[in-house]
Amino acid sequence: MKEALKKWHSEDFGNLRHKLQKVAEELHTLDLQAENGSISEEDKQKRRELKSDMWRLGRVVERMWHQKSRVNWSLKGDINTKFFHIMASSRQRRNCLNSITVLDETILDPPLIKQADFNHFQNLYQESFGHQTFLFGKNWQ
Repeated sequence: MKEALKKWHSEDFGNLRHKLQKVAEELHTLDLQAENGSISEEDKQKRRELKSDMWRLGRVVERMWHQKSRVNWSLKGDINTKFFHIMASSRQRRNCLNSITVLDETILDPPLIKQADFNHFQNLYQESFGHQTFLFGKNWQ
């Protein structure tokens, strides 16, 4: 049984990246022939089969990586682990606004950053009533 499983694994899953690359190269060759207009019906069928194989192998690789990630999570978990805390801390640092520059002046104080941000967007979205359009005697605002 063990030998049969090893053989099955090596034939179906062994070196998937190499198999995928080989299929992509063959497909590329047929695509070049198709661009030149010199492709036979047999080559068209082979091209369809290669596209199908490429899609299938891509899905196998995708499922394999998904399963490996699940196994890794099952073994290590994410509660109180060093990895989880590093990821959460890096996300917080990336999303944090430590300073801004307004008119060549760098502002570091959080209340002043909030005020500068508020002022910027208030000025940006402030409606001006300097020019009013009149159409047929009515004021359209």
